[in-house]
Amino acid sequence: MADKKSIVTLDIGSQRVTLAKFSITKGNLILQDYAFQDIVGDPALDAARSSQVSQAIASLTSQLRLQGQDVYYTISGHSVFTRFVSLPSIEGSDLDELVEFEAQQNVPFPIDEVTWAYQTVSSAETGGEVEVLLVAIKNDAIEEINDAVEDGKLIGRGVDVAPVALCNAFKYSYPDVVASNSSSLLIDVGARTTDLIYIQGDRIFTRSIQVGGAAASSAIAKEFDLDFGEAENMKLQSGMVSLGGSFEDPEDPTTAAMSKVIRNTMTRLHSEIMRTTGTFRQSGGNAPSVAYLCGGSAGLPYLKEFLAEKLAIEVEYFNPLTNVQVRPEASEAAAANAHNMGELIGLALRNSGSGEYLGIDLAPQDILARRDVDNKKPILIAAAAIWILILGFVIFSYRSNTANAKELQQEIGIEQAQLSKFDRGIKDEEKLEKENSVVANPIVTAVEGRTLYIEMFHHINSLFKDAVSYTHLRAHETPEHRGWRGVRVKKKGGGGGGGGGGGGG
Repeated sequence: MADKKSIVTLDIGSQRVTLAKFSITKGNLILQDYAFQDIVGDPALDAARSSQVSQAIASLTSQLRLQGQDVYYTISGHSVFTRFVSLPSIEGSDLDELVEFEAQQNVPFPIDEVTWAYQTVSSAETGGEVEVLLVAIKNDAIEEINDAVEDGKLIGRGVDVAPVALCNAFKYSYPDVVASNSSSLLIDVGARTTDLIYIQGDRIFTRSIQVGGAAASSAIAKEFDLDFGEAENMKLQSGMVSLGGSFEDPEDPTTAAMSKVIRNTMTRLHSEIMRTTGTFRQSGGNAPSVAYLCGGSAGLPYLKEFLAEKLAIEVEYFNPLTNVQVRPEASEAAAANAHNMGELIGLALRNSGSGEYLGIDLAPQDILARRDVDNKKPILIAAAAIWILILGFVIFSYRSNTANAKELQQEIGIEQAQLSKFDRGIKDEEKLEKENSVVANPIVTAVEGRTLYIEMFHHINSLFKDAVSYTHLRAHETPEHRGWRGVRVKKKGGGGGGGGGGGGG
């Protein structure tokens, strides 16, 4: 089958970090790869936890070759503040405003110091109320977790809480049970806490209680005067829940004593389950008819039998892989750790594109900013495309104009070369004309001087009707003309006459 879509999910537990890659093909969820890494040390001591989580994530991403991949991750139920509130059956922005008001009233921190979200977890009957799950976490806490994830070479895309993701996995794995509208209980026994998830049709109810595998290890350490690491190893090697009553104790006295210590811890767990069941029934739910056991400490020997006896209901191990296809290379690891994979599967379902699954969105500011960029990408891509087109047009125009200019320059150069031949000829003719003028001008002047007086006399005669005789000529100069100007004339047959001036010549 072709891998149409990949989803990387991460579950950050108290003592184990698990990472998985899924694909969606024809609506089917396929587990492609899976790995986990345990975190050593007392989970109650958080000083070095962030660096341990980051190192574990980095190791897993390297192992599965998922560096730089987008990831959706869950945080444990005890890390968040959880409250169920009943509200009028309204929708849209009115419901958002009402839930925000409830958040301000219920969250024990200033609302601007927390990241919060809500999810409707039950449908309202006609004219009734809806039940809303309200979840909040301190901003610095979720940012620290997100930093650990991204320091591990993954890119955060969404944050959910483990109980809600586990609920999605249950609905996918046991659709017939959900459809029957019977009440079921998921008991997720972790290291630090146990998450109780009640599911009845479309109604859910969750609560995290401070009893888990680490509580048993701490009790063993106190009983046998050991440090936490030694007690944890001792529990893993030979720990079990004492069944009490008519059942015989183990032959080894140390193992027998340890089993009783563990039983006392699990008895506290039973008490909390009974108290939480009472709360669920008061809110309108029914007592569960079957319980499903999962989580890192669910494999503790005889825990299932102990809870079945105490709760007086059927107890089974939860198998979230019931309807999940598993790639052969990952099948062995997945089968051995199925009880730890519910959160991973539920988170993958929530982000598969189907709108039928629940989800709490506790994304910190870094993820929200990344989503905002993603939402703007189409606009940014379109703007970049337009800018590239404009730049391309400018470059094309520039190159076209440059080509035209070069072509015109070449034409001008050719024409200039042709005209330069005529320029040289013209200059040669001008030079020859100047040389000839030097020789010709004196001759022209001499020729013109020979006829000067004749022309002058003819001009004077033309000015008079009668014949005249000339007595004398007087030449003088003016700024405008140099030559003759005054002439005295005498009429024929008359006695003397006056002269007239005149003429230009």
